[in-house]
Amino acid sequence: MPKRDIIGELKQAALTHDLHFCTSNHRAEHWWLMSHGKEFDSDVHELLKNGDFYWPAMPEPNNQDLFSQPYPTTQYLEDWLERVVEIIDRYEPELLYFDWWVQHQAFKPYFQEMAAYYYNHGQKHHHPTGICFKYDGMAFDTGIPDVERGGFAEAKPFYWQTDTAIANNSWSYTTSLEYKSINEILITLIDVVSKNDNLLLNVGPKADGSFAQTDRDILTAIGAWLKVNGEGIYGSRPWKIVREGETNISEGMFQDTSKLQYGVQDIRYTANHGAVYAYVLNPQHKTAVTLKAFHAFDEKNEPPFHWVIKSVSQLGAGETTWQIKPEGMVVKIKPTEQDQPVGLKIVLE
Repeated sequence: MPKRDIIGELKQAALTHDLHFCTSNHRAEHWWLMSHGKEFDSDVHELLKNGDFYWPAMPEPNNQDLFSQPYPTTQYLEDWLERVVEIIDRYEPELLYFDWWVQHQAFKPYFQEMAAYYYNHGQKHHHPTGICFKYDGMAFDTGIPDVERGGFAEAKPFYWQTDTAIANNSWSYTTSLEYKSINEILITLIDVVSKNDNLLLNVGPKADGSFAQTDRDILTAIGAWLKVNGEGIYGSRPWKIVREGETNISEGMFQDTSKLQYGVQDIRYTANHGAVYAYVLNPQHKTAVTLKAFHAFDEKNEPPFHWVIKSVSQLGAGETTWQIKPEGMVVKIKPTEQDQPVGLKIVLE
């Protein structure tokens, strides 16, 4: 529909449902992205000018070369900057997400000008701000690094983000989506949060703006799990120990299609509300789990953590029994529906 403010409508819908409103920008690589349409019979062959959807459709360079040619023109770079500033002024997103290629040398002064404008705008108008980038698109500690469909193997001292999709084979809705299981998504969420990360989960709408029932069912299940276990997720911080168990992701982008086999020994820790939270990634229908970080004190094998424990409870099930042993703290757990990850809350004196 022409002259319809789609971004404005999306923002209003997000705020109505108490969601954070963010925008995603892939305009930088538009310099060359449409050029492949010239390789077959298409309307990309038409004479293009600024304002046309396909413009400028330049030949794709070595897109990892920071100084690649043909070099973006001043006209194109100023157009890019003006479009981002328009988004900032009109919609005040809490997060500006940028896909790759903004790290190209040509964008540096324009990206810096945009970032300064956005951060100052947020301070002036009292709205949260954050810039998400890939690779080294910004100077360290000036934005939020993003790892697409992947992550870091260990916790980082800086805040970062994983972006992935509800399906393995597409970002958008198709009739042949290869959906991830609910447990796969929950394990990813727990793993990245324990490492000082945020999970950005993509769900692609249909052409009419609605969401497929399978997508809705998965999101509903994730929400139900978070309603029970979210206190160790929302607002949490990494604990002094991030994980136990041998199973861990390979570091880097595009790793999330690897089918890792987690077990009851694979634990992720977080800290929040003065408590330590231990998430058992795959309980395997067991009735007890051993947390090695809390093993009994031994002068030859000092535990990573040695303090007075007040209580241990399973989120959603209440207090449970536990015992400190040489191999770790053995905690009784109740199996969950569909063997979903179990959250344990360890309250300290």
